[in-house]
Amino acid sequence: MNKKPSILLVAATSMELQLLEEQLTATQKEGNLTRGRLGDEPVVLLPTGIGIVNTAFSLGKLLATHSFQCAVNLGIAGAYDMSLKLGEVVEVHSDSFTDMGADSPTGFLSLEEIGFPVLATKEKAYIHTLENPYPSLSSLKQVQGATVNTVSGQAEKIALHKRQWNKQVESMEGAAFFHAMLQTDIPFYAFRAISNYVTARDTSSWDIPMAVKKAQLFVLNFVKEALQ
Repeated sequence: MNKKPSILLVAATSMELQLLEEQLTATQKEGNLTRGRLGDEPVVLLPTGIGIVNTAFSLGKLLATHSFQCAVNLGIAGAYDMSLKLGEVVEVHSDSFTDMGADSPTGFLSLEEIGFPVLATKEKAYIHTLENPYPSLSSLKQVQGATVNTVSGQAEKIALHKRQWNKQVESMEGAAFFHAMLQTDIPFYAFRAISNYVTARDTSSWDIPMAVKKAQLFVLNFVKEALQ
């Protein structure tokens, strides 16, 4: 009898996976990986580290030797869209590398303008924006993500970003996860809870603990119900 492939749960930090890890049974540690079961589902928890580079390296290293039935990215996000509520969980159906490109005397040049896609598969070329061909059937709001190397915190830059990209949420890892999944043909989902609004930086108004908890509770139910 073949062993059932695991579900891969990916977040930037161990904090964003802690509640899920506490719900696992038959746990085993392998370096920074944690294996176990959620109900009948075998799962692997992977904290990648913060940012695009850590996420890409961690996923590339793991996926070179392991396969999964599907993968879920979870964590927190800042919201450009003020209609989203703090703690609200959203599904990111597309994510973009919004600061990849070139600077010029006339301003920022996108990858499209300089002629390079961020990913070319046999199906299509993706310029900045990577799309999920496997959306879930959840009732969550579907949003577009922006993945950045530097979290936005200056009013002028935020206004420019909104005009250029018109995305709803921002993270430091999302598009790197999309990139790895599309490269390896693994069905995937991305769920994030809103921890703050993307405004002039004022962390006193952020609620990271609530967002971390809400994202994990949603994914816990999603794995137990939607994927079984």
